[in-house]
Amino acid sequence: MRHNIICSIEELDTLQGSFDSLSANSFEQNINYEVTALKSLLTNFEYVNWFVFCVWHDELLVGAFPMQRVKRIPIPVFQCTLLFENHLMSCIPLMHKNYYEDVINEFWRWFNRGNRPKLLHIPELLSSSELGRLWLERGKCAGSKVKLSVRHCRAVANIKSIDFDTYCSSHLSARLKRVNLQNIKKMMGMGGYSAETITVASDDLMAGLDLLKFVEGSGWKRDNGSAIAVNPNLEKYIREIALYAANNRRLVLTTSKIGDIPAGAFFGLVNDNKLCIYKIGYNQEFSKYSIGILTLISLIEHVINDGLVEVIDSCAASDIEIYNRCLPLREEWSEYQIASSHWISKHILWAVFKSRKMRVLIKQKIKG
Repeated sequence: MRHNIICSIEELDTLQGSFDSLSANSFEQNINYEVTALKSLLTNFEYVNWFVFCVWHDELLVGAFPMQRVKRIPIPVFQCTLLFENHLMSCIPLMHKNYYEDVINEFWRWFNRGNRPKLLHIPELLSSSELGRLWLERGKCAGSKVKLSVRHCRAVANIKSIDFDTYCSSHLSARLKRVNLQNIKKMMGMGGYSAETITVASDDLMAGLDLLKFVEGSGWKRDNGSAIAVNPNLEKYIREIALYAANNRRLVLTTSKIGDIPAGAFFGLVNDNKLCIYKIGYNQEFSKYSIGILTLISLIEHVINDGLVEVIDSCAASDIEIYNRCLPLREEWSEYQIASSHWISKHILWAVFKSRKMRVLIKQKIKG
């Protein structure tokens, strides 16, 4: 095994075939780190000092860790983080299914090597990730110090081997089903409720993304600056990754209308038969008709009937009403801070967590 560092789009272009082969044979998928989507991410968002740690078996690319040098702590120590864009991605690196253990060992050899202390930030690892657990365990065995920084849970649903009627009877409350029927009847006088789901590249894809842009930009996301409509780079990224996913049958875009008026939209990407919902929006004018919940249920019905998705992940907090009512299960995701085996790294990490605990205690005493 050997490794090298890539830090330019030109190098990624040169190795497109190697990266595509790795993506096709990865132990766990992460569409955001696949080279076409990764290049779109890097060209549409500002990631200063990014690099990709690559692991090779002879001439075969067997591991790719997209990362960025950062300075989260104001001290002269090498600090890096896995690339992450809020609500758009997970952080599991790409590792070849036949060589993942060797890839993990090579990563920790690099991270712990020499007299240079290092710190690593992992913004998100899911509890369901077998590869993520193994990666952290091997890190501990290699002498790194792994500290859990944040733990949250989000709403998910397991739809494997279930039909839509069974899903509704098992997971949707009688009151929710009654309210939905009442709202659909009310919308009949306004032209009726309709929903469409796009999963492959077609003439409807860009129109569906336009609808997503419109409904997402009609609410609070426009005000806080996170809407596609007010962020041209985000819009370009969403369109590019949507087309890439659609060409690989890994897109789910569900849109809804009341009559001819755009009402709601859910945009998600698929990793290992798991749908990750990354962008949602609904027309504020129709919020009283629970249009967001109705659009989500239309998405659920489609993916159950389609049979290619086994898990739906909201990628959002489990207490958000729109998901809490429709996705009954919970999955943990965690953020980690990791120090290399160097004694300075470990002392820095200890000091960071010690000061954090002190701040929490002080706040509690002030409130008390």
